[in-house]
Amino acid sequence: MPDECHMNAFRSPIARRVIFAVICLLIVLTGAGNLLKGHPDYRSYKGLYVFAPFAVLVGCLGLVLTIWRPKFFADQAKKRGRAGRRPTRSSHGSRKRR
Repeated sequence: MPDECHMNAFRSPIARRVIFAVICLLIVLTGAGNLLKGHPDYRSYKGLYVFAPFAVLVGCLGLVLTIWRPKFFADQAKKRGRAGRRPTRSSHGSRKRR
């Protein structure tokens, strides 16, 4: 049962893309909403100031990444070409031990 602690929904690349897109959309909407109110900056949940145009830019870049780069959200095991293979040489270097 301890191995089942991870939520299976987040293992899917599609679910990760959707969650990332929603977070980026919230960032864009927060920045745009503050700009429409006439506030060039706002305070984040940690109390730090955020420049609203920068938040809109970062959110839009995240949405572009979500749309145009689906391989970015692929499983880590699928990304590596050598996953599960044995190394070709010793990990301790080429020197012999005495």
